[in-house]
Amino acid sequence: MTWWRNLSENFPVLLDRVWAGNELWRLLASLIVLVVGFLFLEVLWNRANRRGLVILEKTGLEPAAVKLPGFLPPLRLAGAALLLHAAGAVLILPEEISLLLRGLEALIFALAVILFFFHVTDLLDALRATLPEQFQSAVPAATLAGLKAVLRIVILVG
Repeated sequence: MTWWRNLSENFPVLLDRVWAGNELWRLLASLIVLVVGFLFLEVLWNRANRRGLVILEKTGLEPAAVKLPGFLPPLRLAGAALLLHAAGAVLILPEEISLLLRGLEALIFALAVILFFFHVTDLLDALRATLPEQFQSAVPAATLAGLKAVLRIVILVG
């Protein structure tokens, strides 16, 4: 608790140290990494969505049935965490702000991993649907739903 209090009280001083400790080119390079990186992620995101829909239409499958576009949000979050890391690497930051930035990166990346594994557990329904009828009847839908709930809890705890 005292770390947060010290950070909040000293934040203006820390920002002054960031401004004083970095040359203008470092600040601009960091800003350019963030802006260009996020623009690139947006273009890549939109292109992947459009391209994926075109491919699915050609194959005759519905996007809801395939569920492959569900992997794009975790990839987008992981890309954002990497961009924050790259932008922070250019700057000379005080220890407190650097620790805060690394914590934010870790949080965003952890969310990406959780979303990724949640989407993988949602694919269990599609896996069950591809099994022959005798296996589908052997594994009731309620059992699969319970397994998915347990997997989600394990993912969150992990």
